[in-house]
Amino acid sequence: MTKQVKTTQRKSTTVLRCAAFARGFRDASNGKPFDYTAFENNPNKQWNYERGRQFAFVYLGKLKNGNRLAWQAVDAMNHAIQSHAIR
Repeated sequence: MTKQVKTTQRKSTTVLRCAAFARGFRDASNGKPFDYTAFENNPNKQWNYERGRQFAFVYLGKLKNGNRLAWQAVDAMNHAIQSHAIR
């Protein structure tokens, strides 16, 4: 039997800064198929990869302006979470 991943609450900005989230966002934005082997040894990064892919379908802008998160991305992520488009 597979164990469930322990869940914790995180700020949306923490998720947006995650490299796995950014990769998922880029992959989906560029039309790449889901990479089932991405982060296969780290379930938390797998979830962030999937969240990034989901976010790419509800937000068409950039994640960052230089090294800083784009405020539009943070606002869109918060809205996506509140509307249950992303969990």
